[in-house]
Amino acid sequence: MKNTADGLPKAIVAGHGPSPVLPEDDLSDPQIRCLRALDEGPLDVARVAGQVELHANMTRRHLKALAERGLVTESTRQSGRGRPAVEYTLNEAGRSALAGAVGELADDYRTLATVFATHLAAHSENASDDARRVGRAWGAELATGPQRSRARRRAELLALLTRLGFSPAERDGGEVILRTCPLLDAARARPEVICQVHLGMVQGAAEALGGTADDGRIEPFSEPGGCVLRLPG
Repeated sequence: MKNTADGLPKAIVAGHGPSPVLPEDDLSDPQIRCLRALDEGPLDVARVAGQVELHANMTRRHLKALAERGLVTESTRQSGRGRPAVEYTLNEAGRSALAGAVGELADDYRTLATVFATHLAAHSENASDDARRVGRAWGAELATGPQRSRARRRAELLALLTRLGFSPAERDGGEVILRTCPLLDAARARPEVICQVHLGMVQGAAEALGGTADDGRIEPFSEPGGCVLRLPG
């Protein structure tokens, strides 16, 4: 998909972009831990149990409950003789639910952000630049403490994106794909505002942690399954 000079899509292609963040207040702590373990890829019961530090029978019970709710996909894998191994995979609904369970953005913030985006788009001469400046101030408030090394700074930025509900995943070449978005409806309506707030937030957080706020790039709705983000240095 072609993008404008500032990284905004000319048109949002159907099926492109992240999934929504869905509130799942009734997920138990063990179920959240199971979903987090499965975010790394398909796993069998024994490997999930090892990661979440639960007995295999209890882990199997949680995975079955998650599968019944449609949050994980159950499949079988033949590995030599004997009974096929059962594996579980985190699916799109499960990733949205996980983001909702761990995300820290309240419903009131989502409403405020939507109103802010509409106002800025209507009244600002350069909504994207103004949105990015607001995002930088927000990011500077979210990331405090001593300066970090580049590697540590990157890890903390990824952790921040996770806490806010973006489900980031690192890729080769220094890119990060944001697989869920806590403000998806507002971002689809006003990507020139909301997506630039998110970029500014990362830039401001990076600067607060000892990096630079002048680089970094976001490509909203650039591919199926997410937005592409290049973290600041």
